[in-house]
Amino acid sequence: MTEQTTTTEQHTDQEVDWAAARARLDQQFRESVQRTSLVQNAWDSAEAKAVREVVQADGNVNWREFVSHCGGILNACDLVDADGRADTRRIIPLVDELFAKDASKEFAGGVTYTRKPGNRPYIHSKALTAERVPFPGDRDYREHDAEELLRREQETAHSRPPARR
Repeated sequence: MTEQTTTTEQHTDQEVDWAAARARLDQQFRESVQRTSLVQNAWDSAEAKAVREVVQADGNVNWREFVSHCGGILNACDLVDADGRADTRRIIPLVDELFAKDASKEFAGGVTYTRKPGNRPYIHSKALTAERVPFPGDRDYREHDAEELLRREQETAHSRPPARR
């Protein structure tokens, strides 16, 4: 057997710049502390509170699970509009997506249980609703205003013969 000897002379051609290495480590530490502070402050921010209120009022998913599904609290805080109000047009699809992950469960014997989300279709706040989204089964709601629909209902009610007993 031959022994391998290591000497310090092998590393002389690669001078280690300890000051640069220390500066890189210090920079990484500062960035880590800043990010930690940013995340901690985000949990108590007004944006997080607005989004949390919408998610909790919806009641279909847990707040912490929703934050995890979004990719973290910073991404959840980005779900507000320019005025700082929760943007339900972006929040509710994420809630439905998370709900759909565990909505169906199969039990022994082949029985499948599928939960349905409550509060659907979700009614967005008036400030965010620029145009009503049609749902399947809707009649031509854009062609008629409320007064015309009321008039048609009254005409059909008067045109029917009275029910016989």
